[in-house]
Order: sequence, then structure tokens, then C-alpha cells
Amino acid sequence: MESASSPNHLDGDLILGLDPERIVDTISKLERRIGERFPGASLSKVCGRLAGITEQTVSRLDQVAKPIL
Repeated sequence: MESASSPNHLDGDLILGLDPERIVDTISKLERRIGERFPGASLSKVCGRLAGITEQTVSRLDQVAKPIL
């Protein structure tokens, strides 16, 4: 457990963060696993679409994180 003085805490409250690259990796693994277990299932297609959306979102996050000069 993290101490209240760690960088993930602010005034004793836990600040949760998400790592976009880990999200992309997790969705890709999930898509592959669903495809292996349920070939041709619609859920696999939904997961593939979600993977695409996630990758686009990561790209957009990179763009908006850059300062406007």
C-alpha cells in the first residue's frame, strides 16, 4: 500500500491513473483470447473495434498533450 506522501496521493486521497499503453495491450490480448476461444464470434469483432478506438484515443492524447506554441 502506498503512503499518503507518495506521488499517487493528494491530501490523503488516492489519485488513480490509467496507462494508455497498458490499456491498448490489455485490449489486444483480450481480442486475441476471445478470437482463439470463440472464432467468428461477434464479441471478437466488438473487441477489435474497441482496440481501434483505443489506439486512436492514445494518438489523440499524444496530440493534445503537446503545448500550443
